[in-house]
Amino acid sequence: MIAISKRAVIGILLVLALVVGMAGLSVAEATVSASPAAAKSTKAPMSQKSWPCYQKKNQVCVKQFGYKKSTTAWGYPKDRYGNNCTKYVAFRLSKMKMKNPGNMGDAYKWDSNAKKYGLKVTKTPAVGDVAQWNTSSRSPRGHVAYVDWVSSDKKTIYVSSTSYDDSGVHSYSGRAVLKKGKTMKGYSEITWPSNFITFKKASTNKPAPKAVTAKVMAKTQKMSKATLKSTQKGWYAKGSKLTLKCYVRGQKVKGYYSKSFKGGWDDLWYKVSDGYYESPRG
Repeated sequence: MIAISKRAVIGILLVLALVVGMAGLSVAEATVSASPAAAKSTKAPMSQKSWPCYQKKNQVCVKQFGYKKSTTAWGYPKDRYGNNCTKYVAFRLSKMKMKNPGNMGDAYKWDSNAKKYGLKVTKTPAVGDVAQWNTSSRSPRGHVAYVDWVSSDKKTIYVSSTSYDDSGVHSYSGRAVLKKGKTMKGYSEITWPSNFITFKKASTNKPAPKAVTAKVMAKTQKMSKATLKSTQKGWYAKGSKLTLKCYVRGQKVKGYYSKSFKGGWDDLWYKVSDGYYESPRG
């Protein structure tokens, strides 16, 4: 019936088709015991005084998020301690099921590249955004961090990041409280971020399987079930094209492909899109 060399192969394919059917700015770092869920609250999870984690050349300050030296995400590089601001942010985004838009480059390029990829770039923060800084004398490659919490007036944010400076001496990891219009005490260049970037959720919709079609090789019966004992509803003409929905094992008959089967009997019936079954005789 069907113009293929191995009917069984087509049958297997039909079943499958149906089943499928940051190098940069050293932002002040710190630990926090509050869970990420607290970020949704308008009340800050804890005071800045409870965040003593600074100048740690490891992942101790961000390990609560599952981040560690061996972590990889979206192909971003890391320093000898396993840290990098872009790598950490990519890890957090991927963990939140965000779509990788493509290589965002160094941190200072993230805003311009984000626009090219059709991402939203604003001056207003939201939980889950990427805080992005442009170049500075201390960090010529800029910096990016993950926004963990935002106050109701949008003027205070908690961010987490890992980073290292260009000399490779520092490889901090931690969290920081940033206030709009203010510079962080002890860190003259750590100010409010230049931009906030919103990434898109990765699609969870699976593409619909493509319709499987076949050519009738010989005039064959159009049956209500996969047996010649069922009700016949006419014929499928030789050369006509059928859209197949699935296959079933039915009555063994001798047909067009019988020579391909041991004993010369073929029990592979196809259910057609019209709801009827095509006899193996075709």
